[in-house]
Formats: sequence, structure tokens, C-alpha cells
Amino acid sequence: MKQLSCLPAETFDTWADVYDSQPNPLLALEQRILGPMLPDVRGLDVLDVGCGTGRWLKQLAAKTPSSLLGVDISPQMLLQAAAKLGHNCDLQLGSSTAMPFGNGVADVVLSCFVVSYVEDLGAFAQEIDRVTRPGSTVLLTDMHPDTEASRNWKRSFEAAGSSTGMQGKGWSLQQVTDAFLDRGFQLLSLREPTFGLEERQIFDECGRLDLYESAAPFPAIYVLELRKPPSSAPRENGVQGVSEAIGRTATLRALGPDEAIASSRPVPLGSELTSMPILILNVHTHCNCRCVMCDIWKRVAVSPEEIEGVVDEMHAALAVARRLGTGKAGQSGVVDATEFAVDVGGLR
Repeated sequence: MKQLSCLPAETFDTWADVYDSQPNPLLALEQRILGPMLPDVRGLDVLDVGCGTGRWLKQLAAKTPSSLLGVDISPQMLLQAAAKLGHNCDLQLGSSTAMPFGNGVADVVLSCFVVSYVEDLGAFAQEIDRVTRPGSTVLLTDMHPDTEASRNWKRSFEAAGSSTGMQGKGWSLQQVTDAFLDRGFQLLSLREPTFGLEERQIFDECGRLDLYESAAPFPAIYVLELRKPPSSAPRENGVQGVSEAIGRTATLRALGPDEAIASSRPVPLGSELTSMPILILNVHTHCNCRCVMCDIWKRVAVSPEEIEGVVDEMHAALAVARRLGTGKAGQSGVVDATEFAVDVGGLR
């Protein structure tokens, strides 16, 4: 099998002929998770960075956007996309770090299974920043880097009678997230789904249930949802201060007892929150948790005194969090509210 660490466009040209026809549980899982997350794009301008054969652009075309843009480094991938989309999309040959579009052309950006192949994350985030308008939504997906490393997963495809392996850059979730936070983007949600019964069927049809059983306990992909703030000026660490951090970043919306996502709406600090289903992040200054959300908090909470300055504003939120209980610490960054209260000010 050929193993490529530097991926020329010709590699993706070869893959284009079989990309849509070969069974791929990663793409199936992405479809199952990302599909329901797509925003309402009616009247909006949508850009797919690394659009490949146009699989997402075709779905988005049915949602009546104002315009569809796609860019890819592979001419053959773009030909496949053009066959699906006809004149409904502006497809351009180009790189994810040097796109052939003007400034501020998109309200929604997707980039699926692309980040792993990006040479310069900072340049990638900068280019996404350039082509998006203030308030834009950015959705990124890829193979989960932790599982890829720990399970020694290989990226490969079969075409033209041979197998080609591809080596990604191994960017961690923290590195990917930091690249966008440094540009002032806000983290809305991070999902790390595992294979389910739908994907199990694909493994079964390929005669590889053994691979499914070994992979099932681990997150297979990630889906990162970001927002460019209404004010497009870059801000240090993605936030301006602790109060804003609590309102925009340091809250999670409960999806259930063991799952939460970052709140997509600012929390009205100082108001009664007893009806809001939120959980509070661990802000313990010597916390050893390495989750993405905790790290974001610790980068904006400069000192214990600064934390104490906003404790009073969080009484109502703590009351709600106590009733909601504990989530999966270390994955979602959610901790028991009583522990949180003791950590930040001895509240009971």
C-alpha cells in the first residue's frame, strides 16, 4: 500500500471516482450527527471548504440558500460535485488556506474531513475568518485525533486496483480549537460521537464486525461548531473578560445526565435563571481536567479574585445546576455544582 504524508491533488483525483460509492462508516456517522445540526440557510450564503464531491452542497442546495460556494484542491472532485449540482453552485479550484473568494462572502462555512490535511492551522483559521461575515457559523468535522492515535487508525482508500494510505497532521482538538479562539471565534459546541447501530451495519456488510467491536467504545469523529462574533475585531483568547466568558463560554446546555454542549445563547448574568437548563464548568484553579472547555475557562479566569467578583451573579445558576447533578467530568468538563460552589467561594 502506498503511504502518503504529503497529499498532492492527484491523490484526491484518484479518490474522486470511488469516494461516493465506497462504504465509509465515518461519513455515515458524520451525516447522522451533523445533518440535524445544520443551521437554517434560507437566504444565506454558504461555503464548503474542501467540498470534495459536493455531498454536503447537494443537501444544502435543497434548503434554498442565497448562494452556494465550494472550493477544493482536486479538479476531479470538483467535476463530481459539478455533476451533482449543475449551475446551482460556484465551484472553484483552490486551497483551504488561499481561497479564490473575496472577503466576507459567507454566512455559513462547512469544512468536513479537511483539518487533518491542513499544513498551517493558523493560516486555515485566518482564511476562514477572512471569508466569513460577522455572526457566521463555522462547522468543522474530522476523524477524532485521540482515537486515531490511540487505536492506530489508518486513512486509506482502494482505487484503480491499488490501496493508498494517507497520513494526517495529527492536530489535537485543543490545537484546532485554539487556532479559531485566537481569531476571536466563539466555541458553541463540541460533539465526539461513537459509532452506533447505523454504522455497525456498514461494518457488517463489509465483513468487519471485529473492527466495529474494537472501535465502538471510542469517539470516532468530532463535530466542532464555532461562531464568528457580531463584532469581527479579533479578541484575546476569544473573549473580552470574565463576565463575558461566563455568559458566552463557561456554560453548557444539558442534553441529558451525561451529555452537554456549550450554550449558544449568552446567559443573562445577574438575572433569575431557575428555568434555564444549564450546567456550570469547573473553574477550580488547580483542576487537572484537560478538556477543551475547562482550558478555555482557565485561560480567561485570570485570578481567584476575578472569579470571586462574579460569584454573586451566579447564585441562581448554581441553584439550577445543583438540581441537574453531575455529568462526565473530563469529557464535557461538567462537575457537581456543590464542588463548583466550594471551589469559587465557599457557597452552600
